[in-house]
Amino acid sequence: MDKPSHISNRDIDLHRKNKLTGIEALAVDDHVAACPLCREKMADRQTVQAAYQFVEHGLDEAGASDRCLDYQLTADYVDDLLSSTERAVIDSHLQDCSRCAAAVADIAEVKQSLMLEMESGREAESGPVIAPQSPSLFHKASSHWIPLSLAASLMLIGGAAWLWINGVRTKVGELSAEVGRLRAQNEELQQLSKTYDSVISQLRSELDALGADGGAGHGSVTVVSLKDGGGLVTLDNENRLFGLEALPASYQSAVREALRVGRVAAPSYLSSLAGKGEMLMGPTVPPAFSLITPLGVVVESDRPAFQWTKLDGAGGYTVTIFDRRLRELSNSGIISATQWTPPRALRRGIVYGWQVRAVKDGSETRIPAPGEPEAKFLVLDQAKMDEMTQARRDYAGSHLVLGTLYARAGLMESAAEEFRSLLRANPESRAARRLLDSLSAYRK
Repeated sequence: MDKPSHISNRDIDLHRKNKLTGIEALAVDDHVAACPLCREKMADRQTVQAAYQFVEHGLDEAGASDRCLDYQLTADYVDDLLSSTERAVIDSHLQDCSRCAAAVADIAEVKQSLMLEMESGREAESGPVIAPQSPSLFHKASSHWIPLSLAASLMLIGGAAWLWINGVRTKVGELSAEVGRLRAQNEELQQLSKTYDSVISQLRSELDALGADGGAGHGSVTVVSLKDGGGLVTLDNENRLFGLEALPASYQSAVREALRVGRVAAPSYLSSLAGKGEMLMGPTVPPAFSLITPLGVVVESDRPAFQWTKLDGAGGYTVTIFDRRLRELSNSGIISATQWTPPRALRRGIVYGWQVRAVKDGSETRIPAPGEPEAKFLVLDQAKMDEMTQARRDYAGSHLVLGTLYARAGLMESAAEEFRSLLRANPESRAARRLLDSLSAYRK
């Protein structure tokens, strides 16, 4: 660019935007230093509003979130290339922004180091030189010049390195803190997940019990509701059972029917165990003593305990067990107690009969007496025994289920005990009371 008599407005704008070449910028600087008119013109080109806009542009270039000075604006500030108004705006910003203040200090330090190093090199070659009037990397200090491209590159590299390292350290600290926070949050969420799973499971059971699941009809009404096994078991008016979905289908069907009709289904062979008496002519004499158990029932043990009442004055008792053909299978011999357990196991799935003979004053009294119903019982078969053993393990907390299964197997005393527990848990329930009462016809 030829050296003009005065600098144009265009050159002033290009110089202020740092868009001149190095040689052009130096020429403008030299002319402004020597020409008072151009200095005043350069100062007048920028109003206070323009100064603020210039600085705001530099802030925006750095990123709207940080609102910090970009590198070029910081370098211009250090090299004192800004107007007094622009410097005043930046001075105000530096008072509030420690990050930009640190960046200005770092660039100034790099600039000073470069100047000292250049001066040392020149002194070694040709002796001392005149110190520059200004520490700017972009102004001529004497007959010796610092290459603009070298100074700008070094400043750019130094400033960029400082900003990058500082940013990386800050980011690492932030990420470490975030990792710690996320780990703690993850542990908390895992614990909450377990709690919510339990709550959801309970709510689903309650919804099923109330007939509120997706398959429930809008007109369904709960007709039976029982607390059992730590949950709620219900039956609606559409004969749908809720709360026992984990049961096998056959077990669900048995419980559903028991709740629907209010009684349990007993096996048909129980009626054959009751025995039939014979019609005898003449007056009926009350028995001197009587049998207690087992009478007309199914027993689980293959060595059941036989019990009877005491006959006053009896010298001893003899218990005899026989099969359907009245063949004797076991005999206690004469004993003084009113109970006896056979020493050997009886075969399962077989109906047995038994009687007790008592001797008093040399005479023998037998119970059942002639004409009275036979005393019979059934030892539970092995398949049913295994089923009940498994059921006690699987449904230990459900009195409703066990009571129903016991009754299906003919174990009426065990069923009654379960239904009594069910009634204690539901004292106001008519359904629980009806189930227990339905067993009275089968219990002795």
